[in-house]
Amino acid sequence: MLVAPVSQCAVQPDLPSPSVCCLWWCFAVNPIAVPLESPPLDAALSLLSADRPLGPAAAGHPAPAPGLRPPRRWPTDTAAIRRRALDGSLEVEHLLHAARGGMPGLADELTRLCAELSWPLDAPQADGRHGVPMARWAQVASAYSRGGLSALAPLAMDPAHCGFVLAMLEVVGTPEALEALCLFYQPVMARPESAPEAITPLCRTIHRMQCARHGLEPSPSLASRLRSFLHRVLRLATCPAQSALVVFALRGVGDEETLELLAALPRFEPPFQGARGTAMRAIRRRLREQHASHNRSPCTPPVLPP
Repeated sequence: MLVAPVSQCAVQPDLPSPSVCCLWWCFAVNPIAVPLESPPLDAALSLLSADRPLGPAAAGHPAPAPGLRPPRRWPTDTAAIRRRALDGSLEVEHLLHAARGGMPGLADELTRLCAELSWPLDAPQADGRHGVPMARWAQVASAYSRGGLSALAPLAMDPAHCGFVLAMLEVVGTPEALEALCLFYQPVMARPESAPEAITPLCRTIHRMQCARHGLEPSPSLASRLRSFLHRVLRLATCPAQSALVVFALRGVGDEETLELLAALPRFEPPFQGARGTAMRAIRRRLREQHASHNRSPCTPPVLPP
C-alpha cells in the first residue's frame, strides 16, 4: 500500500478524517525532534510498569480504540499475520491491533518477518512517493507487545520513531496511554516553540484520543496539563488549519479561561468558520454537566416508621 505524503497544514478537523494510515504516515514523514534533555522518567514510568497489552477480552470490546480503522477481518494469531505478510495484505492496523490485544508470540514473529522479508525502516519510492516502513511499525508493535506502555519510552525519545509511537498510543486508547503521551513528550508540551514540527502531530493525537466517538475523559490533573499545552499552541499556531485543530482539541479539556481565549480569536475563514462556535458550545455544555454533577446531592433513602 502506497501513501503520498500529507501536509501538516492540510488537516481539516471539522471534515471527515482521512484514512488512519494516511494520518499515521503523516506522522512518520514528519519526524518529531524531541529534546533529549528530558526530565528523569524512572519514577513516572514505574506507574506504567504494570501496564501490559490489553489482552483478548479487552481487544474484543465493542468500543474501538480512537482512530483505529478496523480491517474487514482481524488476524487472530501469528500464523494469520505471517500469511498476510507473505501475500502482501498485511496492514499497519493489523500489527497495532495485534499488539494492543496481546497476541501471543507477536514480537518474535515480527522479528522473523522483518529478517525474512527485508522490511524497510524507511520506504521512499523512485517516483517521490512513500511506501510503508513496516520495520518501524513492527518495532513499535513489538515493544508494546513485550512491555506495554513503559516499553515505548525509549522509542518515543527517538525522533525517527516519535510518530509511530503516537499512533500506537492512539490505538491503545486508554487513560494510561494519554498519560504516557504527556509523560513522553513533556519537554515539548512545556515549550512547544522548541519543537514546532511536533505541534500538529501531538495536537492531532490528543484531539483524536479524547474527542472521538469513544474518546477519553482525562482526569482533572491531566486535563490541566493538556489544556496548558493547547493554550500555548493556540498562541503559536502558524496556519488556520493548525489553529482549528487546537480549537477542536480544546473541546475535551477547555475551561472558563479557554472560553475567553477563544472569544478573542479572529474570525476563522472557510472551511474552518464553524470551529470556534462548535468548540465553545461543547466546552460550555461540558462545564454545565460537571457543575451539575458536583452539586448533585446523593439520594437519601426515606426513613420508614417502625
